[in-house]
Amino acid sequence: MSSTKLFAKKCKDYASNLDYKRECKNSYELKKTQLADLEIELKILNLAQKGMHSAIGITDSSISKVTKRTLSVLEEDSYRDIREGEGGDDEREVEGEDKEEGDEEEEEEEERDESSDDNDERIWREILDARKRSNLELYKMFGLCLTDFWGICFQDDFRKDHERSFWVERIVPLFKYLGASDQVVFSWCEDYVQSNRENQRDPGIWLNSKNNIFSDGIGRTNIQQEKIFMESSSSFQVEDFEHSIGDTYKIVESMSSSLNTMLRRKQDCKLSSVLNLAVYGIQCIKSKLTLMKTTLDPYSDRLQIVELRSASIPTAWAQRTGMIRVFELLVCLHNELKGQRLLEDRLVRQQNQIIPVDASESLRYMLQHARHIGLE
Repeated sequence: MSSTKLFAKKCKDYASNLDYKRECKNSYELKKTQLADLEIELKILNLAQKGMHSAIGITDSSISKVTKRTLSVLEEDSYRDIREGEGGDDEREVEGEDKEEGDEEEEEEEERDESSDDNDERIWREILDARKRSNLELYKMFGLCLTDFWGICFQDDFRKDHERSFWVERIVPLFKYLGASDQVVFSWCEDYVQSNRENQRDPGIWLNSKNNIFSDGIGRTNIQQEKIFMESSSSFQVEDFEHSIGDTYKIVESMSSSLNTMLRRKQDCKLSSVLNLAVYGIQCIKSKLTLMKTTLDPYSDRLQIVELRSASIPTAWAQRTGMIRVFELLVCLHNELKGQRLLEDRLVRQQNQIIPVDASESLRYMLQHARHIGLE
């Protein structure tokens, strides 16, 4: 048999093989799938391009509005500067001012922006405009915080080596205004943690055999729940690491004690609702502020603690953009407290069986089978 015939016979035998037929079929199906995927990818790309063009259009429109608003504010400020410069014995026309006088006005404008002499008026003008379009209480809180920050920035310096100085001047005002908006009453500088004492009693004896805990700040609700615990753990300049760790443990213990106290009074409520019950902790180390949250862990019978937000506190008017992160932290806590108020109303109805709760769905049922949490 010639080599050509032999090669043809081998090709025929290979093509008749079942494995070859299976491979050909799989390869064909793969090609079909790839072609279908290519068509889908082209459609997705087309949609993405359309979406990008729409986003660019929206962004251009938004930037245009912001630009117009900024220019109007700048024009108002320039007109006010010109008006204040008029009058007196040496009254002169603005058009006749030479280049040197124009440079002096620019320097004065920059100096005024740094010294922020009239920024209270500008702050509240912007706040009032924003309040017409959005959340009234939040923007009022922003305005109060910014005004306080503007006022304290008139100081050329502040004490950086004392723990309570930075705490009282820079941190306390933020949460004072938050408390006014969210109906939380704060007490400051070494207030006694009541819930910690209630959770230290020895079962069966009911005597408190441990040390008392005091907190640098405690936020209580209108039903006297200890909802927020705060600690100032260092001065602005220097951190004592051991002090910071000790304060972190103290916040964790205070949050756990307060949450245990609340859980003890909600045992006939639905476990699914009680899982959302929370207590918050705030710790300040140097200029960094950290917001924490303690709840029941939905996947075990332990407590869980998570960090929600953190921000660095600005100390000069030139650093005022840093207030955005501070406001983000405050808004996060504001929304959390709002959710907790709504949750408390629902839990009260469940506790009193206005909303029926099956025994197997209750917190009490979970605690009876828990290994780590026990509420006496």
